[in-house]
Amino acid sequence: MLPSRAQPTLTIALLGDRQARTSALLDRTEAGLASHATVHRWDAGTVTRRAMLAGLRSGVPLAVYTGHGAPSGWPTYGGVRAIDLAGVQSIDVLVCLTCHGATRDGTGRSFAESLVAAGSARAVVAAEGDVAHETNDVLLVALVRTLVEGSATTVGELVAALRAAVPDCPYAIVGDVGAPILDSAPTQH
Repeated sequence: MLPSRAQPTLTIALLGDRQARTSALLDRTEAGLASHATVHRWDAGTVTRRAMLAGLRSGVPLAVYTGHGAPSGWPTYGGVRAIDLAGVQSIDVLVCLTCHGATRDGTGRSFAESLVAAGSARAVVAAEGDVAHETNDVLLVALVRTLVEGSATTVGELVAALRAAVPDCPYAIVGDVGAPILDSAPTQH
């Protein structure tokens, strides 16, 4: 028999800092996705930096980080810069719901640009500048709703849905706007 495409599935890694508000937000996110996705919870309150990096290296089509950010990366997990994710080459889309992920700090590329240039991610959704926690909370709820409804299969469609939820959405896509957010694997019938 010829292989056919399986129904696309969703595998997502949830990453974040140790703050209580982040943990509560990730708890709600995980609960909202539990029956619709394979969810890997790799936030700094539950796993070590080494375990988080190993998890990302194992391959995930979609990873979402929420918490503090800087032009050079995340201060969480003892500090994560683009070079720390070099060689990952298994993240299709990384959504950084944090400040400054696409901000250049005078040293050249932003964190998002560095990840895409290194081949660590096909696309990164990140902000230039400051973003209020409340905005990120609304965007994460919209992201979960979009994923559960199945109304987006690419990062471009996902960001369009986020912009519908927050019209002045401060996030942009760095990299391939057509990068998939769903798994798909051929199966035998």
